[in-house]
Amino acid sequence: MPTGAHGLPDARAASDTLRVTLSAPGGGAVAEGATGHFEVSVSGSTADGAVTVRYSVSGTAVAGEDYKALSGAVTVAQGENVARIALEAFEDGILDKGETVVLALTGATGPGTVVVDQTAATATIADDGSVTVSLTAAPDTIGEGSAWSSTVTMSTPVADRVSVRWRTRDGTARAGQDYTAADEVVSFQPGEISKRISVQTLEDDNAEAVEVFYVSLDPPSVSASAATLGSVAVNGDARSAFIQCNVAFPPDIQTVFRLNEPVPSGTVIGTVAADTHSLAVYSLGGGGNKFTINVLTGQISTTATLSQGSYHLTVSVLDDCGDSASVNVIVVVNGAPETVRPLPNVTIQKGDSGSVDEPAYFDRTCSNRARSPGRARRVPCPTRPARPCGTGRDPRASPRPDPPGPGSPRPVP
Repeated sequence: MPTGAHGLPDARAASDTLRVTLSAPGGGAVAEGATGHFEVSVSGSTADGAVTVRYSVSGTAVAGEDYKALSGAVTVAQGENVARIALEAFEDGILDKGETVVLALTGATGPGTVVVDQTAATATIADDGSVTVSLTAAPDTIGEGSAWSSTVTMSTPVADRVSVRWRTRDGTARAGQDYTAADEVVSFQPGEISKRISVQTLEDDNAEAVEVFYVSLDPPSVSASAATLGSVAVNGDARSAFIQCNVAFPPDIQTVFRLNEPVPSGTVIGTVAADTHSLAVYSLGGGGNKFTINVLTGQISTTATLSQGSYHLTVSVLDDCGDSASVNVIVVVNGAPETVRPLPNVTIQKGDSGSVDEPAYFDRTCSNRARSPGRARRVPCPTRPARPCGTGRDPRASPRPDPPGPGSPRPVP
C-alpha cells in the first residue's frame, strides 16, 4: 500500500480501492417462469471508468434446461455502483424442488485497485406445483383365472425418485382362495409417470356369486428432497375388482362345417366349445332333429342320414354360475359331382399357368344342384331327348376334342 510522509498509509490511495460484492435475488428464490436478479455492488467511485466483474456459475439447476445460460461476466458502468445479473428460470413441466443456481465472483478489472468478495450467492428455482399419484380406472369385472390390471400414474413428472406402495385387501373374495394377495412398491425414476400393476385371480371348483377385492395406494416416499415429498399427494381411494364366473364362445370359433354326400347317421360334425372356468352344459337347437350334442364337450354328431343342403343349428352353453352364451352353426352338405372321364395325367411345374375344361370331366347337372334338406328326391335333369342324366353330353352336338394328354400344349390365359 502506498505510504505518505513519516511512513504512514496514504489515505487517498486507500480510498481509490474499489470493493465488489455479490448478493442473491430477494428472498433467495426465483419461481419457475419468472426472472430474478443477482446484484453486483461496487463500493467506491467509478468516475474514472467502468468495472468489469467476472463470476463462476454452479448449482444443481442445469443451464439451458432450468434457466437461461449466464455469460460469466457483468459490467458496472462508469459512474454507476450497481449492475444486475438476470436469472431467467424456465417452466419445464417437471416437479423439481430445491434446484439451485450458485454464483461466485472470481475477479474484476477497473480503474485503480479492485478487490472482489468471493462469497457465493445462491438462488433457488422454486416450483410451487404439486403432483397427484392415483390408480387409473380399469375394467372392474374379470373372470376367474384372469388378471386384474391397472396403472399407477403421476399427474406430472417429478425430478426425484418417488416410490409408492400398493396393496390388496379382501372384500367378499379371499386372498389365497380367490386371488393372489399383493403388497408391493412401484418406483418412479425421475421423469417417469406411469407403472403397470396386476393382480392374478384364482380358479376354483365352486359355483359362487360375484366376489370383490380392493386395491389401494399408500402415501409415497421420496428418495431426495423433502420439499418434493411435501408436494406429492396420493389418491388413496380404493379400486374395486369383481370376480365372476363367465362363459363365452371364442370369436374365431368354427361355425360353418362343410361335408360331402353321403353323410350317414353317427357322423361327427365337429366341436363347438366355449371358454369357461367352471362346469358348463351344452344344448342344441334346430337341425330338424337330425343332430345331437355332447352336453359336456360340445361335440356335434348326426342322428340321421343327411341329404344335400344347409342345416342351421344353435349351440347354447350354461355354466354353473348361471352365465350363458350361444352361437349359430351352419352345416352344409354338398353333392359330389359325377365323373364323366378321368382327369389327364399332366405334370404342372411351378410358375406354369393354364386351364382345365371342367365340363369335359364333370357333370354337375343332376347330382350337385342345391336343394333344401327337406326334399328327399333329386332335382330332375333338364328335359333333353338324347341326354340322359350322367352322360354329360348331348350326342347330337358336334364332337368335342379329346382333352390334352401328357406333353400336349396347354392353353394359357
